[in-house]
Amino acid sequence: MSSESAKPKCDIVYDESGRLVSDVFFEFGVQFNEYVIQNERDASWIVVSREESDDAPTVRWLGTEVLHEGLPKDWQRYRHDCPVSKQHKTQLLINTKTMYADLCGDSEVSAFLPNSTGDEVVVSDEFMGRLQKTGLTGMRFLPLRINVNQSGTEKTGNPKLFVLELTGRIWERSRKVLGKPNACPFCSFGPLLCSACGDFYPDCPKCGKHTMMLWIAHPGGKDKQLASDDVPAKGRILRGETWDGADFVQANDRKFLTKRALDWLLCVHAKPMYVRPTQVLVDGMSVEQKQWLKRAKKSLN
Repeated sequence: MSSESAKPKCDIVYDESGRLVSDVFFEFGVQFNEYVIQNERDASWIVVSREESDDAPTVRWLGTEVLHEGLPKDWQRYRHDCPVSKQHKTQLLINTKTMYADLCGDSEVSAFLPNSTGDEVVVSDEFMGRLQKTGLTGMRFLPLRINVNQSGTEKTGNPKLFVLELTGRIWERSRKVLGKPNACPFCSFGPLLCSACGDFYPDCPKCGKHTMMLWIAHPGGKDKQLASDDVPAKGRILRGETWDGADFVQANDRKFLTKRALDWLLCVHAKPMYVRPTQVLVDGMSVEQKQWLKRAKKSLN
Protein backbone atom coordinates (compact mmCIF):
# COMPACT_ATOMS: atom_id res chain seq x y z
CA MET A 1 0.00 0.00 0.00
CA SER A 2 3.05 2.29 0.01
CA SER A 3 3.36 2.53 -3.77
CA GLU A 4 2.70 5.82 -5.53
CA SER A 5 -0.60 4.54 -6.95
CA ALA A 6 -1.83 3.65 -3.44
CA LYS A 7 -1.45 7.20 -2.15
CA PRO A 8 -4.66 9.19 -1.63
CA LYS A 9 -5.43 12.45 -3.36
CA CYS A 10 -4.15 15.49 -1.51
CA ASP A 11 -6.83 16.60 0.97
CA ILE A 12 -5.20 19.81 2.25
CA VAL A 13 -3.75 22.29 -0.25
CA TYR A 14 -2.46 25.85 -0.23
CA ASP A 15 -4.90 28.41 -1.58
CA GLU A 16 -2.99 30.22 -4.33
CA SER A 17 -5.95 32.22 -5.67
CA GLY A 18 -5.97 36.02 -5.71
CA ARG A 19 -3.06 38.40 -6.24
CA LEU A 20 0.07 36.97 -4.62
CA VAL A 21 3.27 39.03 -4.48
CA SER A 22 6.75 37.63 -3.91
CA ASP A 23 10.06 39.22 -2.87
CA VAL A 24 8.58 41.25 0.01
CA PHE A 25 8.56 38.80 2.95
CA PHE A 26 10.88 35.90 3.71
CA GLU A 27 10.62 33.13 6.26
CA PHE A 28 13.57 33.44 8.64
CA GLY A 29 15.46 31.11 10.96
CA VAL A 30 18.82 30.39 12.57
CA GLN A 31 20.22 26.96 11.85
CA PHE A 32 21.75 24.85 14.62
CA ASN A 33 22.58 21.86 12.45
CA GLU A 34 23.80 23.37 9.19
CA TYR A 35 24.04 19.95 7.57
CA VAL A 36 20.27 19.47 7.88
CA ILE A 37 19.52 22.90 6.44
CA GLN A 38 21.83 22.33 3.51
CA ASN A 39 20.00 19.10 2.67
CA GLU A 40 16.50 20.58 2.99
CA ARG A 41 17.18 23.74 1.01
CA ASP A 42 16.56 24.32 -2.66
CA ALA A 43 17.88 26.98 -5.02
CA SER A 44 15.39 29.57 -3.73
CA TRP A 45 16.78 29.56 -0.17
CA ILE A 46 19.51 31.87 1.10
CA VAL A 47 21.72 30.11 3.64
CA VAL A 48 24.49 32.06 5.37
CA SER A 49 26.89 29.66 7.06
CA ARG A 50 29.11 30.38 10.04
CA GLU A 51 32.07 29.65 7.77
CA GLU A 52 33.20 32.35 5.36
CA SER A 53 33.78 29.79 2.59
CA ASP A 54 34.36 26.11 1.96
CA ASP A 55 38.11 26.76 2.09
CA ALA A 56 38.04 28.62 5.40
CA PRO A 57 39.53 26.91 8.47
CA THR A 58 37.03 25.28 10.78
CA VAL A 59 35.96 27.61 13.59
CA ARG A 60 34.00 26.31 16.54
CA TRP A 61 31.58 29.16 17.04
CA LEU A 62 29.84 29.70 20.31
CA GLY A 63 26.47 27.97 20.41
CA THR A 64 23.61 27.84 22.87
CA GLU A 65 21.20 25.31 24.22
CA VAL A 66 18.20 27.25 25.47
CA LEU A 67 16.39 25.37 28.22
CA HIS A 68 13.28 26.07 30.26
CA GLU A 69 12.48 25.65 33.92
CA GLY A 70 9.16 24.36 35.14
CA LEU A 71 6.32 22.95 33.07
CA PRO A 72 5.91 23.61 29.33
CA LYS A 73 2.97 25.91 30.05
CA ASP A 74 5.38 28.26 31.80
CA TRP A 75 7.26 29.05 28.61
CA GLN A 76 5.04 28.11 25.69
CA ARG A 77 2.97 31.27 25.95
CA TYR A 78 0.92 32.41 23.00
CA ARG A 79 -1.32 35.29 22.08
CA HIS A 80 -4.87 34.07 21.47
CA ASP A 81 -6.68 36.83 19.59
CA CYS A 82 -8.30 34.89 16.75
CA PRO A 83 -11.91 36.07 16.23
CA VAL A 84 -13.03 32.49 15.60
CA SER A 85 -11.57 30.74 18.64
CA LYS A 86 -9.52 31.91 21.62
CA GLN A 87 -7.88 28.48 21.66
CA HIS A 88 -5.99 29.26 18.46
CA LYS A 89 -2.34 30.25 18.86
CA THR A 90 -1.73 33.43 16.91
CA GLN A 91 1.71 34.50 18.16
CA LEU A 92 4.47 32.92 20.25
CA LEU A 93 5.54 35.03 23.24
CA ILE A 94 8.94 34.78 24.89
CA ASN A 95 9.29 34.47 28.68
CA THR A 96 12.96 34.76 29.65
CA LYS A 97 12.08 34.51 33.36
CA THR A 98 11.74 30.74 32.93
CA MET A 99 14.57 30.34 30.40
CA TYR A 100 18.30 29.92 30.61
CA ALA A 101 21.10 28.93 28.26
CA ASP A 102 23.91 26.40 28.47
CA LEU A 103 26.81 27.48 26.27
CA CYS A 104 28.95 25.20 24.15
CA GLY A 105 31.58 25.64 21.43
CA ASP A 106 34.55 27.98 21.23
CA SER A 107 34.96 31.70 21.95
CA GLU A 108 33.89 33.29 18.65
CA VAL A 109 30.50 34.97 19.05
CA SER A 110 28.49 35.30 15.83
CA ALA A 111 25.63 37.76 15.29
CA PHE A 112 23.02 35.04 15.70
CA LEU A 113 23.84 32.18 18.07
CA PRO A 114 22.72 28.70 17.01
CA ASN A 115 20.12 27.36 19.41
CA SER A 116 19.44 23.65 19.75
CA THR A 117 15.70 24.09 20.33
CA GLY A 118 15.16 26.44 17.38
CA ASP A 119 12.23 28.21 19.07
CA GLU A 120 14.12 31.36 20.02
CA VAL A 121 16.50 33.66 18.15
CA VAL A 122 19.55 34.45 20.32
CA VAL A 123 21.81 37.42 19.56
CA SER A 124 24.94 38.94 21.07
CA ASP A 125 24.80 42.30 22.83
CA GLU A 126 26.97 43.84 20.11
CA PHE A 127 24.63 42.76 17.35
CA MET A 128 21.59 43.81 19.36
CA GLY A 129 23.03 47.34 19.47
CA ARG A 130 23.53 47.37 15.71
CA LEU A 131 19.97 46.20 15.09
CA GLN A 132 18.54 48.86 17.38
CA LYS A 133 20.24 51.62 15.36
CA THR A 134 18.82 50.52 12.00
CA GLY A 135 15.29 51.84 12.38
CA LEU A 136 13.90 48.39 11.55
CA THR A 137 10.72 47.63 13.46
CA GLY A 138 9.10 44.64 15.16
CA MET A 139 11.92 43.77 17.59
CA ARG A 140 12.15 43.36 21.34
CA PHE A 141 15.27 42.17 23.15
CA LEU A 142 15.07 40.14 26.36
CA PRO A 143 18.17 39.27 28.44
CA LEU A 144 19.04 35.57 28.50
CA ARG A 145 20.41 34.04 31.69
CA ILE A 146 23.43 31.74 31.32
CA ASN A 147 23.40 28.69 33.56
CA VAL A 148 26.36 26.54 32.48
CA ASN A 149 29.24 27.80 30.34
CA GLN A 150 31.23 25.02 28.70
CA SER A 151 32.45 27.22 25.85
CA GLY A 152 35.73 28.93 25.13
CA THR A 153 34.42 32.08 26.80
CA GLU A 154 34.42 30.46 30.24
CA LYS A 155 37.78 31.96 31.29
CA THR A 156 36.99 35.45 30.02
CA GLY A 157 33.49 35.64 31.46
CA ASN A 158 30.00 34.97 30.20
CA PRO A 159 29.01 36.91 27.09
CA LYS A 160 25.88 39.05 27.26
CA LEU A 161 23.14 37.37 25.23
CA PHE A 162 19.61 38.38 24.38
CA VAL A 163 16.55 36.70 22.90
CA LEU A 164 15.18 38.57 19.89
CA GLU A 165 11.40 38.46 20.09
CA LEU A 166 9.59 39.30 16.85
CA THR A 167 6.73 41.56 17.88
CA GLY A 168 5.31 42.46 14.45
CA ARG A 169 1.99 40.92 13.50
CA ILE A 170 0.73 39.16 10.40
CA TRP A 171 -1.37 36.04 9.85
CA GLU A 172 -0.84 33.15 7.49
CA ARG A 173 -3.46 32.35 4.91
CA SER A 174 -5.34 29.19 5.79
CA ARG A 175 -4.97 26.15 3.59
CA LYS A 176 -8.05 24.49 2.08
CA VAL A 177 -9.55 21.06 2.66
CA LEU A 178 -10.76 19.52 -0.60
CA GLY A 179 -13.57 16.97 -0.88
CA LYS A 180 -13.72 16.22 2.85
CA PRO A 181 -14.97 18.02 5.96
CA ASN A 182 -12.63 20.48 7.64
CA ALA A 183 -12.75 18.27 10.71
CA CYS A 184 -10.92 15.50 12.54
CA PRO A 185 -11.19 12.33 10.43
CA PHE A 186 -11.59 10.27 13.62
CA CYS A 187 -14.05 12.16 15.85
CA SER A 188 -15.34 14.98 13.57
CA PHE A 189 -14.06 17.80 15.79
CA GLY A 190 -13.68 20.95 13.73
CA PRO A 191 -12.65 23.12 12.16
CA LEU A 192 -9.10 21.77 11.91
CA LEU A 193 -7.85 24.69 9.81
CA CYS A 194 -8.92 28.19 10.80
CA SER A 195 -9.86 30.49 7.91
CA ALA A 196 -9.29 33.59 10.07
CA CYS A 197 -5.84 33.21 11.68
CA GLY A 198 -4.39 30.23 9.79
CA ASP A 199 -3.85 28.11 12.90
CA PHE A 200 -4.49 24.38 12.59
CA TYR A 201 -4.62 21.22 14.69
CA PRO A 202 -2.15 18.51 13.61
CA ASP A 203 -3.30 16.67 16.74
CA CYS A 204 -7.00 16.70 17.54
CA PRO A 205 -7.73 18.54 20.83
CA LYS A 206 -10.74 16.29 21.40
CA CYS A 207 -9.59 12.72 20.66
CA GLY A 208 -5.81 13.31 20.62
CA LYS A 209 -5.21 11.50 17.33
CA HIS A 210 -2.93 12.80 14.61
CA THR A 211 -5.16 14.41 12.01
CA MET A 212 -2.87 15.00 9.01
CA MET A 213 0.33 13.93 7.32
CA LEU A 214 2.35 15.18 4.38
CA TRP A 215 1.10 13.59 1.17
CA ILE A 216 4.56 12.27 0.27
CA ALA A 217 4.68 10.25 3.52
CA HIS A 218 1.02 9.22 3.68
CA PRO A 219 0.68 5.42 3.47
CA GLY A 220 -2.77 5.53 1.86
CA GLY A 221 -5.04 2.55 2.22
CA LYS A 222 -7.22 2.65 5.33
CA ASP A 223 -5.20 5.39 7.04
CA LYS A 224 -7.74 8.12 7.88
CA GLN A 225 -5.27 10.99 8.31
CA LEU A 226 -5.76 13.84 5.88
CA ALA A 227 -3.03 14.06 3.23
CA SER A 228 -1.46 17.52 3.21
CA ASP A 229 0.33 19.22 0.34
CA ASP A 230 3.85 20.55 0.92
CA VAL A 231 4.71 24.27 1.00
CA PRO A 232 4.50 25.78 -2.51
CA ALA A 233 7.81 26.41 -4.30
CA LYS A 234 7.20 30.16 -3.91
CA GLY A 235 6.74 29.80 -0.16
CA ARG A 236 4.04 30.11 2.47
CA ILE A 237 1.28 32.65 1.97
CA LEU A 238 0.76 35.61 4.31
CA ARG A 239 -2.35 37.78 4.46
CA GLY A 240 -1.32 41.36 3.77
CA GLU A 241 -4.49 42.87 5.22
CA THR A 242 -3.49 41.56 8.69
CA TRP A 243 -0.01 43.14 8.65
CA ASP A 244 0.88 45.90 11.12
CA GLY A 245 3.74 47.27 8.99
CA ALA A 246 6.65 45.86 11.04
CA ASP A 247 9.84 44.47 9.47
CA PHE A 248 10.10 41.48 11.81
CA VAL A 249 6.79 39.64 12.14
CA GLN A 250 5.34 36.40 13.45
CA ALA A 251 2.52 34.34 12.02
CA ASN A 252 1.55 31.82 14.69
CA ASP A 253 5.02 30.59 15.72
CA ARG A 254 6.77 31.15 12.38
CA LYS A 255 9.16 34.05 11.89
CA PHE A 256 9.31 36.33 8.85
CA LEU A 257 11.15 39.49 7.83
CA THR A 258 10.84 42.10 5.08
CA LYS A 259 13.19 42.47 2.13
CA ARG A 260 14.72 45.64 3.54
CA ALA A 261 15.52 43.81 6.80
CA LEU A 262 17.00 40.91 4.83
CA ASP A 263 19.08 43.23 2.66
CA TRP A 264 20.57 44.84 5.76
CA LEU A 265 21.40 41.48 7.37
CA LEU A 266 23.14 40.35 4.19
CA CYS A 267 24.97 43.67 3.89
CA VAL A 268 26.50 43.33 7.38
CA HIS A 269 27.20 39.59 6.84
CA ALA A 270 25.01 38.49 9.77
CA LYS A 271 25.39 34.76 10.40
CA PRO A 272 24.33 32.06 10.67
CA MET A 273 20.85 32.34 9.24
CA TYR A 274 18.61 31.10 6.48
CA VAL A 275 15.68 32.62 4.64
CA ARG A 276 13.22 31.09 2.21
CA PRO A 277 10.71 32.78 -0.10
CA THR A 278 7.24 33.73 1.07
CA GLN A 279 4.24 35.11 -0.77
CA VAL A 280 1.83 37.76 0.44
CA LEU A 281 -1.81 38.09 -0.58
CA VAL A 282 -2.35 41.79 -1.32
CA ASP A 283 -6.11 41.62 -1.93
CA GLY A 284 -7.91 43.58 0.80
CA MET A 285 -4.88 45.62 1.90
CA SER A 286 -5.51 49.24 2.85
CA VAL A 287 -3.85 52.20 1.13
CA GLU A 288 -1.54 52.58 4.14
CA GLN A 289 -0.57 48.89 4.08
CA LYS A 290 0.28 49.14 0.38
CA GLN A 291 2.57 52.06 1.20
CA TRP A 292 4.23 49.89 3.84
CA LEU A 293 4.65 47.21 1.18
CA LYS A 294 6.58 49.62 -1.05
CA ARG A 295 8.77 50.69 1.88
CA ALA A 296 9.47 47.06 2.79
CA LYS A 297 11.24 46.53 -0.55
CA LYS A 298 13.50 49.60 -0.29
CA SER A 299 17.02 49.28 1.06
CA LEU A 300 17.98 51.11 4.26
CA ASN A 301 21.11 52.45 2.57
